[in-house]
Amino acid sequence: MRRLPAFSFLVFLWMFMGTAPAHAGFSSADLEGHWRGGWMETTGTDSVRYWLNVHADVGSDGSVTGGSWWSSGGLSGSVTGGDLSIEPDGYIDGTMTFDDSDTGDVFSVSIEEGQMDESGGIVYLAFRKPDPGGERAAGTMVKREPNADHAQAELAGSWQVIILETDPSESYDTYWIDTTLTVDASGQTSGTWNYEDILSGDILSSSQVNLESKGGLGGVLNIDNGVQVPISYGQLDPDLNFGYVTSTKSDGHFCAALFLRTGGSGFATEMLAGEWSIVHTLVQDGSSLTWVFGQVMLDGDGNVLRGLWDGPNGESGTYTAGSLSVNDAGKLTGSITDSEGRVHAISNGHLGLTGSYGAAATRYADGGNHDHTLGVLFMARPARIAGTIPSTFLLLQ
Repeated sequence: MRRLPAFSFLVFLWMFMGTAPAHAGFSSADLEGHWRGGWMETTGTDSVRYWLNVHADVGSDGSVTGGSWWSSGGLSGSVTGGDLSIEPDGYIDGTMTFDDSDTGDVFSVSIEEGQMDESGGIVYLAFRKPDPGGERAAGTMVKREPNADHAQAELAGSWQVIILETDPSESYDTYWIDTTLTVDASGQTSGTWNYEDILSGDILSSSQVNLESKGGLGGVLNIDNGVQVPISYGQLDPDLNFGYVTSTKSDGHFCAALFLRTGGSGFATEMLAGEWSIVHTLVQDGSSLTWVFGQVMLDGDGNVLRGLWDGPNGESGTYTAGSLSVNDAGKLTGSITDSEGRVHAISNGHLGLTGSYGAAATRYADGGNHDHTLGVLFMARPARIAGTIPSTFLLLQ
């Protein structure tokens, strides 16, 4: 994709003398390990939606050496190969090769864009499969440490869980449900849910979220409308601060969710100064699912200075206006305007505890119903490399 060019010597100095610490720079060795991810995927015609889980093993040279995948539609297979590349600032692209255990078909999945968080344990990727299927998706993968030995009590705290949900019985109508959870040391869980700022309710205290020793998630959320959300598959990053969950609810709806630890303090808007990579899953009128990947530059007051974005079908544009702010607890508010005139307002969002990534449920500023675009946004700060010009300052065609 196009990357942000340098646009003034003052901004150049600000980027290198700002508040964010310098990073040693990523290499292919940072990709090595076992990665797990889950997301909502749509066919090229937008006629079918489903959650997809992917486990992938990656070597120190970026080669994909094995793994598995399976979906809520009952399909499954192996990850048989591929190659990933990473820039020093954490920008990722490449391919993964999947085979289908039922049909024997082999297909290559293109990772169009991606960003690794500064921690090295979180990546967020935008995918596209080849035509004629043309399936597309965006979602997170987190590293699973083989020698980890976590205890249940480490999950205790407050969490924001942003669920992208689709209803197969209603032509795959798709929407977000934003939830807040409080988990105690035994895993007992309660909280609230918010459907597109239209309806809300409670998550009952009979709910349970379990943490297994290597960061996997399980359990069930019991909703006050009688629906259960089993946490069938999920994984947290090595720091146990961010991850994903996929679920098929008791009413048959398919869900893919981001799982973000909250409860920190000492955040401030000035922490947003600099460049951020943004991956935005968008749902238009409840029916069209797509993604946008871009970069945006913010000043110390959270104002948008400039930005670029593109989509899976050759769409592209700029970010033209807007501002974001962060309160002491890390809660994100504000909006970003793109060159199509879309004002993407944050309904509820948080920075992660490190301040180097965040997630939010978004909507058009002029409404929160299916006449408007809804979205799930992930943002991560590219690594700032001491003594070098970040690749995101270069304009690549």
